[in-house]
Amino acid sequence: MNRLLKSTEKEIKCTSCPICHYPQAKIFYVYSYEGNQSEIVECCQCQHWWIDPAPLAQLSLRSMSSVEDEDLFSDKILGFFHRQFIILPEIRWVRKLTGKRGGKVLDIACGTGRVTSVWQNENFDVTGLEASSIRSQICREKYGLNVITGFIENFNSEEKFDVITMRHILEHIGNPIVVLEKVKSLLKDDGILSVTVPNIRSVGRYIFQEKHEWVLPWHLHFYYPKTLIALVERAGFTSLKLYQKPSPLWYPDSLRSVLKENNFIARILAKIPRSFSMALFAPIVLMGVVFGLSDNLTILAKKK
Repeated sequence: MNRLLKSTEKEIKCTSCPICHYPQAKIFYVYSYEGNQSEIVECCQCQHWWIDPAPLAQLSLRSMSSVEDEDLFSDKILGFFHRQFIILPEIRWVRKLTGKRGGKVLDIACGTGRVTSVWQNENFDVTGLEASSIRSQICREKYGLNVITGFIENFNSEEKFDVITMRHILEHIGNPIVVLEKVKSLLKDDGILSVTVPNIRSVGRYIFQEKHEWVLPWHLHFYYPKTLIALVERAGFTSLKLYQKPSPLWYPDSLRSVLKENNFIARILAKIPRSFSMALFAPIVLMGVVFGLSDNLTILAKKK
């Protein structure tokens, strides 16, 4: 049985921190996966969170082929708000920082292509990179995107890009600094890197704790503003802007975990459209915005 449990907080010696290489950390949670145990720990020096040891250490196991969540559960209302208030503002910031209306974009872990297609429709020349063959096929057939099937660790290109986006992939990568250094080699000297990750210091995580949607065993790292900036700068980038956006996509599932699946309210949440069930959590979302504890972080950076 796979499960996450809170742990008595204590310091331990561990695999060195992937950001600062400090060898001691503090345990917060214990995760059991297929008979093995890992701990979610916080570095005693830089306060980065990660899971040690990684449940899915092999690169081939990282690929995720689910489609429903990638397509925002086919919820048109949710898709509209995500495009208008999440993706288009990101594109506007990139244009402001580059001074260009378009350019060559590499979208790493482009999923089913929903977000990638927004960049393409905004007159960018987009290349997608996606590890899942199923998702890659949807990119090509549904959106007509140029997509390469594979992992960033194995990707090589003579072409340099004006913009490289990494939306919800950096938390899946075992050695993020090595991957970011490779990404830097693919970026033009005046190019922009855009990275989006979940915020572990979000109001949702504080409320739901171990019932929060941690996306285990696939998520290996858990960032918040300080550690995301530190990671990007250690990889050779200069941070230009970091901002937060609410994204209560998984709040209904977290509440269902608290209530258990056989609870009447849990069954109702499972049946109504995702946008309506998410609307129930508006007070939590507002709290996150007010106190700087929103669900997602986006950092825009350039090469040093």
